[in-house]
Amino acid sequence: MERKYQAVMKLYKSEILFAFLWLLVDGKGANKVSQSSNTTALHIVTEKLATLSRVTNGIALQKELNSKSFNVDGLLAEILGMDSREKGLVELVKIDVEGLKNDYEKIGNDAMAMKVSNLNESEVQSQLGVLGGMEKNVDALKEGMDLDITGTLGNATDAFNVKIEFFNKPFQTFALKFEKLITTEAKDFKRGEYEATFESLKDNFNTFQGTLNLLPSFETELKSLWTLRNATYQFGFIEKIADMADLYNKSHNEITALKTNINELEKEFTTIRPILQMVNELLISQKFDLLRDTFEKMKSNDVSNRLFTAGLPEGTKDVTALFKDLKIKWFRQEIARNNETILKQIESDLSALKKLNENVVSLETSWHLLKTTTDVPKVQNTANLWSSVIEKKIEIATFDQLETVITKIGDCLNDLSPINGTVNLSEFQTLLLKLRQLDTVSSTIHPLFQEISEIKGLQNKEVLKTLNTKLLSQPTDANLVVLQETVKELKGDENVQDLMKGVKKAGDLMGRILDSKINVVLSNPVSNWDAITNMQKILENTSLVESLECLQKEQFDEAVISNILNFGSTIRLFGENYKTDKSAITFFKNMALLKANYEKFINSFAKSRPKRSTQKSIVDSLDNALVVSQDLGKGVSLLRKMRDLHENRKVMVEVTKSGNEVVLELKKVLDTIDTSSFKTQLEKTVQDLDSLESYAKKNSDGDLQKIGGVFEQASTIPGVVVDSRRLLDPVSTSFQTSSDPNIQKSAESFRTLGNLQLDYSSQRSSFKTASLSVLKLRDFFNLVFPAPIVLAPTNEIKTTPEPNNETRNVLLGVGAFLVLLIAGLILFGYIIYNKRKRGDPNSYVHLLESGEESKIERTMKEGTNYVYMPIHDAIITEKYDRLQFCVKKGANVNAYCVYNGLHQTPLHLAVHKGNLKMVKCLIKNGADMTLRDSEYRTPIMVGESDVAMYNLLAKYENKTFLRRIPNELPEEKYLILSEGDDLAFSQKFPEMVTKDPRLATHIVFPVDADGCVVFSEQDLDHMQYLSLFFGPKMMMREEWRNTKPGWLSRRKLGADYNYRVKSVKVNGKRYDTVTRIHQHVHEKRIPFLFGVEAYFPDFKANKRLWTPLKLAMQEAGAIVFCDAVPNVQDKKYREGEDFRSPYYFDNLGPIFIMSNDKENICNQHPFIANNNRFSHFKFLEMVEFLFKFETHHFKLTETQDNTAIEKWDPVNTN
Repeated sequence: MERKYQAVMKLYKSEILFAFLWLLVDGKGANKVSQSSNTTALHIVTEKLATLSRVTNGIALQKELNSKSFNVDGLLAEILGMDSREKGLVELVKIDVEGLKNDYEKIGNDAMAMKVSNLNESEVQSQLGVLGGMEKNVDALKEGMDLDITGTLGNATDAFNVKIEFFNKPFQTFALKFEKLITTEAKDFKRGEYEATFESLKDNFNTFQGTLNLLPSFETELKSLWTLRNATYQFGFIEKIADMADLYNKSHNEITALKTNINELEKEFTTIRPILQMVNELLISQKFDLLRDTFEKMKSNDVSNRLFTAGLPEGTKDVTALFKDLKIKWFRQEIARNNETILKQIESDLSALKKLNENVVSLETSWHLLKTTTDVPKVQNTANLWSSVIEKKIEIATFDQLETVITKIGDCLNDLSPINGTVNLSEFQTLLLKLRQLDTVSSTIHPLFQEISEIKGLQNKEVLKTLNTKLLSQPTDANLVVLQETVKELKGDENVQDLMKGVKKAGDLMGRILDSKINVVLSNPVSNWDAITNMQKILENTSLVESLECLQKEQFDEAVISNILNFGSTIRLFGENYKTDKSAITFFKNMALLKANYEKFINSFAKSRPKRSTQKSIVDSLDNALVVSQDLGKGVSLLRKMRDLHENRKVMVEVTKSGNEVVLELKKVLDTIDTSSFKTQLEKTVQDLDSLESYAKKNSDGDLQKIGGVFEQASTIPGVVVDSRRLLDPVSTSFQTSSDPNIQKSAESFRTLGNLQLDYSSQRSSFKTASLSVLKLRDFFNLVFPAPIVLAPTNEIKTTPEPNNETRNVLLGVGAFLVLLIAGLILFGYIIYNKRKRGDPNSYVHLLESGEESKIERTMKEGTNYVYMPIHDAIITEKYDRLQFCVKKGANVNAYCVYNGLHQTPLHLAVHKGNLKMVKCLIKNGADMTLRDSEYRTPIMVGESDVAMYNLLAKYENKTFLRRIPNELPEEKYLILSEGDDLAFSQKFPEMVTKDPRLATHIVFPVDADGCVVFSEQDLDHMQYLSLFFGPKMMMREEWRNTKPGWLSRRKLGADYNYRVKSVKVNGKRYDTVTRIHQHVHEKRIPFLFGVEAYFPDFKANKRLWTPLKLAMQEAGAIVFCDAVPNVQDKKYREGEDFRSPYYFDNLGPIFIMSNDKENICNQHPFIANNNRFSHFKFLEMVEFLFKFETHHFKLTETQDNTAIEKWDPVNTN
């Protein structure tokens, strides 16, 4: 009994020691939260699973390292805490950091040693600016001084004496009244208006006839006006004289002072020259910016999704720990079954990983040093200073030319004299305005008078006489009936009707003449133009024009001289900064150290890389090792967060006991979140975590299956549906300043919760995949470490000897061998054939056309964006035999369609229908269970409410089945379109050539030396093919047309997928996404721009530029509107309206505004400016965005960063 007690105590002590050791290993927490006793069962289980995760990750990495194709840079980036896609270290190798540092120091030292300038830079620049401004106008000054303006001024004086009877208001009045009386019915006149209109015609007739008689002579009578048409443009030169005279008069002292600064200018040029020459030769600016940008990217791109190190989040520390994991008691006994031989073999298999870890330590140290010692603001300031220096530098040849000009500036200015007399600019401008008014009105009214003179019938004296007689025949007090009879007679006269039409037109034209304000212009005559003639001569005897001509001859350029002075002052500032701030030097040194350690690591890695072995190692026998490691690592990470939450149970309980005042204040602060269920969910979470701890206690000493069961338990815990960060700020921050002591007291508890993850509602699948990973590892380790076989005692074994018939045995053996050999060859051939078909990209390109499937396709229905295909129809109508037929013929089991308003895969449809038989058929033929519908739901999410369906889906959730490939792919029918003509190819294969892009299956493009199709804004002819890259056509390189088919191939050319275009360049940036885009289209995935509305407000203004982009965006699934902007009154912009982000992007508003002039569009439509519902793109920005083809939505990646839009901005609909 005592012995048994000692054994129990020994085991208990070992477990305490185990837990203590794991606290040391995992002591570094991501969040500073209080930790209770680390001996909780959940803590122990979590650390056992962390051990398993590290070892698994090590095995997965070693397996990758064993592969020749493995690129270590992604792994290295993650170990250093960067995103695995970050290529900063690779870019760093291309930069000569040491040379950059030496150049920087050389320029800094020389800049410090520069002599102090005695020039008042701003004063000299002002003087140069005045002189330069005048020098640019020297030709206009000469032109103005030579003008003969006497005749024009004389005509202007005469213009004020023309007959003003030509511009007659009564003429217009008569025309209006005459038309009204003839064309308007008597009943439509107001009381008394009819008589007044008749009387007005009588009163104005004589004046009207007088003006009418004058009109034929308008050309001669108004001749002095007509001579002024377009005659005043020449006075612009005199106006320039006036402006320059005024400026010269005000700046004469400044210009004179410039002569005294010439010597100092010469000295400054002498000081600047050597350092300017050095700056031109070194040109470190771009390298400096590139180096700083490389550092910023490496530092800011934290690991968002660990591809290689999901189980090793602490980098080298965790890799070191995994080798200790292999030796701890639990792993040796429970996993390795004390098999020392195989443990040593595993450790030996991991030797390359161990060596890599040792080599990366120095690199990790130098990266940490760089991050912690780089003063980013100061380095940025130095870089900005240097950029300013570079912006102001000029070519040394230009500098030399200007240096010789400086000495001659004084000579050019020696003879300058001040202006004699007063520069009366105001009087000059008043008279010039009068002249221009005469010019404007004469140019306006001349064609109007011309039109009046051409009106037919207006000079018909007989009709005018008849009209006058009729008007005068009626006395002033004539009866209304009599007047109406008179007018009736006039209306019945066709000649009067014709006259009325002519008079109406003449009256309208006279109205336009009067609108020109001719009467106002002529009402204030001018006879003395001395202010203009004197201004023309004002610069005589000043030698200003001669001095400016001298400067022009010497190629004087005040802007470049000012820029040189700016260069001098900026380089001195740079020197002062260099003297006091050594942060840039530290940055260069640490970057150089990082580069050296990286190069050392790469060289060491290349030498220590494991050689290919014919014998398969243990690590190579773990299938899908990296995926298993990722799933387990993610599960452990989440479990740790759940454990931390449980270890802060006391805090959660305190919050659940908060009073109503705390809950009400919480609701007020988080007004956009449903806080009514917060306490309920938190209480439920406490209970769920207690149950999880209870499960861990029961199973902490169990086998892997039982320990891994903690993931299954965790998957049932939704937690609290709230973004914890918001409990930190604004909740805790707001609570701290509350006047209510109870609210203030709870602030710290909410701060603690804010540092923990509360929401696990979307992590169910992550926990479940982690659970399945544990089961896979159990099976793997059971194979690696088999249980000892206990043999029965030899004396119990009885055998019966076989008859000795050697001939029969040989014959049977040979026969069996031959049968097996033939069967093996057949199976091997079948596998190779299927592998070839699956490896052929055309297996997805032509999938729908396989065999009889193409016949079914003719009966397809059209969905919103996608073809509603036979496989979808079979599921919707629940015809299982048709589904089997489609699958057998190679139908795409993952193709989306639109059904009931949702984009869904066949598997989603079958789950919706609740058809277990169809679901199983689809899964076993390669249906992807991770694909999400347009509501971001996987099939298992859709089927959660159906127990039988959920159990079926859970059973197959992490199993992989190959897609069915038809027995024979269809014969390929190529129709090839080339961007350039190839006559020889067209003649050889005329049946394979087309000029219609709509019919083409393949499009041949010219590529550059890197195999890329090049797009630029300058080549719009090439840009017209942009949309084809987002459709079903295959893009080919030109060399394909010269290839020959392989042996026994039915093709006429080489396999197309070997010669396809894989990359494009957009303004020099390379994107390797062409094949990915092509496959996305052919596999009928949800369109890349699904959920986007694109507006092209300037479409017609530059149709040739925007059309290719419009077509490309339509191909990618966007809804496009041309020459329009969003309607601000649309109900979707109203407050509280549900407003969805684009399907693939949570960081962009769904309304895309396509314009190269954002400022102008936003000024015209302010509601689209600075509002996160609207995303603005220039032409090339959108082209690059399309070719990046990147997904950024937390519901797809399950990772949310700080760029995600959490709340839409309100739209001002006023």
